[in-house]
Amino acid sequence: MLATPFIAMLLFVSPQTPAPSTGPSIEDQTFVAKAAKDGQAEVELATLAQKKATSEPARTLASQLRTDHERANAELMEIARRKGINVDPSSTSAQQQVASKLANLSGADFDRAYIGEMVQAHQRAVQLFEDVCVHPRVV
Repeated sequence: MLATPFIAMLLFVSPQTPAPSTGPSIEDQTFVAKAAKDGQAEVELATLAQKKATSEPARTLASQLRTDHERANAELMEIARRKGINVDPSSTSAQQQVASKLANLSGADFDRAYIGEMVQAHQRAVQLFEDVCVHPRVV
C-alpha cells in the first residue's frame, strides 16, 4: 500500500515539521488524527461489508480494504508513537452515521451503498493527502 510510506514521508520531511526536540507540529498531529480516524472507519465498514455484502465485487473490495487498512493503520500508529503523537482512532459521529445507515441496508442496496461510500472515502483521503502536500497548513 502506498499510503503509509507517503504518510511517513510527510511526517519526516514536511517543512512544517519542527526539529525533533520540539515535537511534532500541530499540522502533523491533525493529519495523523484524521488519517487514523478515516483508516479505522474503513476497517469497521469493511468488517460490516464482509458480513452483509451479497455480491462478489463488494465482498472482494471489503476483504482487500480491511487487509490494507489494518496494515496501514498499524504502521501509522507506530509512526505516530515514534513521533510522540497521541492518536484516538475512534470513528467520528459522521462516520458512525454512515455505518448506521449501511447497517440498516441489505442485499444489493447495501452493496451499492457500501461501494459508493468507499469511493467517496477514498476521494476524501486523496484530498487530505493533497492538502498536506500542496498546502501543509490547511490540514
